[in-house]
Amino acid sequence: MKHAGNGKKNLSAAKKEKQLTKDLQLAYMVIFILFLCTAYVSWPFLKGNFEEDTTNVENRNMAQLPELSLKTLDGYTMELESYINDHLPYRSSLIRMNSILEYTAFKDSPNGDVIIGKDQWLFYSTKVNLSAYKGENLFNDKQLEKIAQNLQKTKDRLARDGREFVLFIAPNRARMNAAYMPDYIGPPAEKQAVWQMIDYLKKNTDVTVVYDDEKMLAAQTRYPDKITYHKTDTHWNEYGAYISTVELLKTLGIDMPDYDNPGVTIEESDDVSGDMAKLMNLQDFFPSGKTYKVTGYDTHDMQVLESDFFGSVVTQAEGADERSLFVIRDSFCTAMIDILGSQFSNARMVHHEGYEETMIAESDPDIVVYECAEARIKSLKKWCYDPE
Repeated sequence: MKHAGNGKKNLSAAKKEKQLTKDLQLAYMVIFILFLCTAYVSWPFLKGNFEEDTTNVENRNMAQLPELSLKTLDGYTMELESYINDHLPYRSSLIRMNSILEYTAFKDSPNGDVIIGKDQWLFYSTKVNLSAYKGENLFNDKQLEKIAQNLQKTKDRLARDGREFVLFIAPNRARMNAAYMPDYIGPPAEKQAVWQMIDYLKKNTDVTVVYDDEKMLAAQTRYPDKITYHKTDTHWNEYGAYISTVELLKTLGIDMPDYDNPGVTIEESDDVSGDMAKLMNLQDFFPSGKTYKVTGYDTHDMQVLESDFFGSVVTQAEGADERSLFVIRDSFCTAMIDILGSQFSNARMVHHEGYEETMIAESDPDIVVYECAEARIKSLKKWCYDPE
């Protein structure tokens, strides 16, 4: 009888919690509707106090008011709806309010592309990221063969001009931080597309590949108080980038001190809010954790001569390796620039979106590195250096 009584109490508590959630949802809807109804009336008088709502903070072109005519009649209502959505009074404030309520009241992510993990870590839920973690994006034989052909052809073509080629892959952030993934997602898959591809390349090509996920995990185990990736951002921090970049440099014949070398200093500071926190409009609600500055290696008085995120970053270093470096990169290379650039007399690092095949011949490098985040390895099916 005692156990039955406890069961009834637990059931009653569950019902009360469920009813409270429904009440919160109803209150949220009522507040939102009332606010929406009064928005157009109050906006002309109050918009001067809402600077964020009068400027475009979304880094995209907002919809324009469509012209009504017989030619535009078919798509007019859809275009008008887009315009109203983009120019709704208090729009940015409403989006932020919705995000705050959804997170605080319902403990849910207000953006379907972002997962809230343990200890308030954030992860992308998009297919290209989560599928890789779950091992759902494995290659078939035809795809592996195509990648191998492309990379071997690239290496051979560059070798004809006396250039060295290396493929560098930045490890998957979710798998490197699987301990912070929510329990309902589970551990990473035992089979990963990146391992599958690297194994195939080793057996069928002589392409040099640098991918050191094991060293990254070992560093996290050895120093659990230091994180190698940003807590609320897609990318690794400078500490994580240093661990892997040292392996790349060693492959290229440049001896660099490891992260655990007594002469290397990892200086800690507070991080800034990352891209995933901004996607949810919750920059102030998620602690950004720590970031790091790595010192203690010879920087050869490196200077940045040119810096364009979607274009070229050009560096020069005195007394560094006399060979010149050309890197086809993505955003993960940002944290690598100071480390890589300091070890070569001349380096040019070009974003893959701004890369053109003629750039390699123009730069005339001794070494070409294709830097690729693990989430982008599928793109290797389409990329090949073949200027002829």
